[in-house]
Amino acid sequence: MEGVNVIGYARVSSDEQADKGYSLDYQKDYIERYCSTKRYNLVRDVYIEDFSAKTFNRPEYKNMKEFALKKSNKVNMILVIRWDRFARELSDALVQIKRFQEQGIEVNSIEQHIDYGQADYIVMLAMYLATSHAERLKTSRRVKESYNKARLNGKYTSQPPKGYYWKKHTRDEPSELLVNEHEASLVRVAFDLYSTGLYSADVVRKKMLEQGLNVRSKQNFLNLLRNRLYVGDVHVPGFNGNPEKWVVGTHRPIIDRDLFYRVQELLDGKKKNHPKAKLKMMPGLYLRNFLTCPVCGGNLTGSYSRGRNGNRYPYYHCNHTGHQRFSATRANRSFVQLLDSFKPSREVVELFKVVVADLQDEQRMDTATRLTMLDKDIMETTKKIDEADDLLIAGKITSETHERYINRHQQVIRDLESQREMLKDSNMKETREKINYSLNILENLGYYFEKADTEGKVKIIGSIFPEKIQFLENEYRTATINEVITKIAMIPKELQPVEKEKTDISVGLSCLAPQVGLEPTTYGLTVRRSNQLSY
Repeated sequence: MEGVNVIGYARVSSDEQADKGYSLDYQKDYIERYCSTKRYNLVRDVYIEDFSAKTFNRPEYKNMKEFALKKSNKVNMILVIRWDRFARELSDALVQIKRFQEQGIEVNSIEQHIDYGQADYIVMLAMYLATSHAERLKTSRRVKESYNKARLNGKYTSQPPKGYYWKKHTRDEPSELLVNEHEASLVRVAFDLYSTGLYSADVVRKKMLEQGLNVRSKQNFLNLLRNRLYVGDVHVPGFNGNPEKWVVGTHRPIIDRDLFYRVQELLDGKKKNHPKAKLKMMPGLYLRNFLTCPVCGGNLTGSYSRGRNGNRYPYYHCNHTGHQRFSATRANRSFVQLLDSFKPSREVVELFKVVVADLQDEQRMDTATRLTMLDKDIMETTKKIDEADDLLIAGKITSETHERYINRHQQVIRDLESQREMLKDSNMKETREKINYSLNILENLGYYFEKADTEGKVKIIGSIFPEKIQFLENEYRTATINEVITKIAMIPKELQPVEKEKTDISVGLSCLAPQVGLEPTTYGLTVRRSNQLSY
């Protein structure tokens, strides 16, 4: 039958198919030679598809279908070399073939030709398509079994998340999931930022986007924070009646488990993010949302009011008319004075340094002991691997059991070596420098607070005051304050002789009980201390 106008369609979905003789070049050449022999007219170049035949949601197939239906008066046939190149889903394939037939277009195969003139053509067509369908199901089953086995052995099998990449070896060797150090460092920063409780997940996402961690979807970023792959675990889905579970992976973790679970607690709402994560930063009104109204208990907001001279002045105020309202300038100034009053005495600072030095000496001894124990654990685990090799050689365990055993113990060794490196890298000098730096900030807290930008001020406030504060009669009140600051600032008075029920505590930090007045002593306000710590 000469003069038939034909559209050729070639498809592969894997390198394996190409290796078995179904390469795209082979199919294209086969179709062209067949059309030349039959004197068919190829109306355009053969459509080339690198996509699965599980569905018809394929880019080039859609293009081919659109072209064929638009040019139906000039197209007589769609030609493939075998029916499994056209489809591997029986019912959908029959629907597509019928759709083309309605437009006068025949779909056919070179090697499995169908004579549509015969009454029983549908039997042969269904058989060819059903064979392809069954082969797809068997292939899918084999792939699932292979993936399940790999995951049980701790091998991740899906698309690598941010911070990892697949390293491909030779064709006969499995790919290896390795750490992308640059991306991994950004992922660590993201976890660290969110774990502080200072920012919402979306604020962290935007910050990391600016630094180069390309996660643009809010949900994708939440998925990143939830991904247990980062701590070295691999998810094994339920299969063959077995429940889903998590196993230790063979890849290197990039997030510490303690950090990961702190983040999960924040995401689950077991720990509350500080309100500053939701704040719109406004210079001059950085205390808003930390302050509460003494009348109704609601959060104070802040806004600017224009004076008679035309200047704008900041005010903190309650949203309820007639409740609290006061000058933000005055409140901010008093807050800086309050921070200045937190300054510990020189005696306390020196004592604190001595205590820290003693603790570091103890830690150094403890580190040496732990390193010895880790070395012992590594040797014992290595011995277990040697024993597994002996059992395999003796034929007492299968190679499959041996592989699982080796993978599990190699992961244990990696974890132990990681712990060992962390202990070896612990820098006592660096720790001492950080402590001295922190003490310097505490001794000059008001100064550094005034020099900080608005976001920095909000962070400082949140780190000192875990709960809300009130401002009444030039005096700040709160239920709790950062315990470290409280203890350091209170030590001098605790070390001095006191006269029972007559001693003034003027350090301005005796706020461990609710509704405690906090005010710098330089402004004449003191806090009376009794045996019951009531004020």
